[in-house]
Amino acid sequence: MRRFLFILILCLVPCTAWAVPAFPGAEGGGAVSIGGRGGTVLRVTNLNDSGAGSLRACVTASGPRICVFTVGGTINLSSMLYITTSYLTVAGQTAPGDGIFIKAPGVADNVVTFDGAHDIIWTYTKVAHGYNQTLVDTFNSTGDSAGCNICLFSGAYNTILDHNSTYWNIDEGLGAWHNYAPGGDLHHVTFSYNIIAEGLRVHSTGSLNGGGLAASFTAFDMHHNLMMNNSHRNPVVSMSESRSVNNLTYNNQLRMAQLQTAATFISSDWVRNIWKNGPLNTNGLGDADGGSSLYSLFASGAQSIYLSGNKGQLQSNPDGDQWLLTAEGSGNNGPKTGYPAPSGWQRFTPLATLTHPITAESVTTLEATLLPILGDYRRVDCTGAWVARRITMDQTRVDQYTNNTGPSSIPINEDAAGGFPTLTGGSACTDTDSDGMPDAWETARGLNPTSSADSATDRDADGYTNIEEFIYGIGVGGGGSPSLTINGPVTISGGVRIQ
Repeated sequence: MRRFLFILILCLVPCTAWAVPAFPGAEGGGAVSIGGRGGTVLRVTNLNDSGAGSLRACVTASGPRICVFTVGGTINLSSMLYITTSYLTVAGQTAPGDGIFIKAPGVADNVVTFDGAHDIIWTYTKVAHGYNQTLVDTFNSTGDSAGCNICLFSGAYNTILDHNSTYWNIDEGLGAWHNYAPGGDLHHVTFSYNIIAEGLRVHSTGSLNGGGLAASFTAFDMHHNLMMNNSHRNPVVSMSESRSVNNLTYNNQLRMAQLQTAATFISSDWVRNIWKNGPLNTNGLGDADGGSSLYSLFASGAQSIYLSGNKGQLQSNPDGDQWLLTAEGSGNNGPKTGYPAPSGWQRFTPLATLTHPITAESVTTLEATLLPILGDYRRVDCTGAWVARRITMDQTRVDQYTNNTGPSSIPINEDAAGGFPTLTGGSACTDTDSDGMPDAWETARGLNPTSSADSATDRDADGYTNIEEFIYGIGVGGGGSPSLTINGPVTISGGVRIQ
């Protein structure tokens, strides 16, 4: 009976609810993305900046496409990966060895930019910009610069960034900015299970999301991310509709989450998040910055906020008064003007239900469940099974969170934070027909390892093509993004599945 009731609840959401998500376990607005499903499989066979077999060649190609990797290691970019063509899947989990690390210290721009490209699925990579003097000089002279690790701009709707590890950005680690109408709409975006850590000193920020066209920016969801060792913007949300669910924020220098607007009325849900101070947090109530680092939510402008089950510095009880987590500020980065935030901002019902609701675990168990599965922590092997591959730089930050340690000052460059890692490349799987599916995997499923024609077919009619079943480990140790387990009766409250 319980299963029947749960199915009945799902039937009440929009009719697209029965469409398969981007990958098994994908949730939130961006889970409606189809990526490169049904398109050409392109193999990344080298670590070159450009040319045949490079990552750049795959992501900038036209038409639906899926990037799989036969090589692991570091790609040192000489220019930004600028992506303007839609329907793309980048499956970093297929890279052997320690996976793919993308760095760009010589690039005076963002590392990866999606501009007008929609239906994007980008999973299991490591991206770190690194110090760039030109960007630092630009920021010091203008107060603004590029330097984002992965950023979405207008037109990049139906996009999900999942299980990536991002570091040492000179602007945001991840961002979504809707600021020019010709680029098209920006909506239905998910950032999930990412590590967004350690922006560099000139502009150490986590995630900036919004823009001048924020009124038409809807269905933006951040869930199950770790934001840590950043100064502020952990994250910023400034759009008409967003959700933040089961995120961990640690060791901020200034602000944690910021809700900022001058004109657009912002509606946001904050469900079962944890905000935790660390060595960078030196501000106190009453100082020149208004003690901004103590407040989980620092907001300005016109707000409509729903809070449920969160825990932070000024409210450690998730069942207690949630408004003790909030403060009102002046402008985007101005001082505190009120505490708690105005009662007129309070909303007691969540936003509308999503096609693929977000699973929310209680904050009492969230850290133990979430920390082991964050960032680029695993890959699929030649049989399609998931195997662990978390590298030291990720494990060190997770340990810092657990042990209440970490930097007490923002690093000026990557060398001050341990430097770029050296990755093992591993060995490619045997793939006779070069269709992205290893011979061993195809043979075990009755497919033809000498014909690439079967990569885009769906042998079991489950909505995922054969190549997707391989890259997401379907049927071999779980799907693409591990879903948190909830035991007992489940309800859907707005866009969130909770007990």
